[in-house]
Amino acid sequence: MKRIINELPPLLTSLFNESHKKILQEFLFTFLDPKDLNTFLGLRTTLGSSIQLPPSLNDCMKSFTERYIKKNAKPRRKGSVVNSLTVGAKAFSKHFHRDISNSFWGTCNGTEKQKNEQANRILTKILNDVAWINLHSMVHGTRVFEVRNSEGYGARWEIQNVNTQDISSSDDKTKITFRGFLEPQMKDGHLKGWIH
Repeated sequence: MKRIINELPPLLTSLFNESHKKILQEFLFTFLDPKDLNTFLGLRTTLGSSIQLPPSLNDCMKSFTERYIKKNAKPRRKGSVVNSLTVGAKAFSKHFHRDISNSFWGTCNGTEKQKNEQANRILTKILNDVAWINLHSMVHGTRVFEVRNSEGYGARWEIQNVNTQDISSSDDKTKITFRGFLEPQMKDGHLKGWIH
């Protein structure tokens, strides 16, 4: 909640006078309950939906552009080159081959910097055409924030250590991790490896 209040001032300063600011803040944070606020923000409500505030775009972008570190990687030798591949680019490199026509994902090639730029363009393409947003639980209680475009392609972030009991509490300890890109829903998608 504190995060959203802190992000409101630039918007409020540019569009509203002082009395409008107070009315808007009261409406958003006093009048609306958590479910109403998520509806106001455009989130879908499904069977597994979580009633908590979504992560900020800034937090999502930060986790997407973090440097990818291979799990169980061997220690680097002094003076060796550090990779610059981002978490988003790594996810893109694992995903692009599923689209046989290359019509949505394109190809993933070039230097790490070029792959990072390609991944950034794909995420921007999804975020510029958002048709579906949900904050929900998956298997084993994993909470995810999912965004899909009008064609069904999307991106997913995992949300960890979220206090779901009190939506008004500070969410500064929430960890947002980019999980990967999403293919459109399809019949027998898992069996087909989501290749289309």
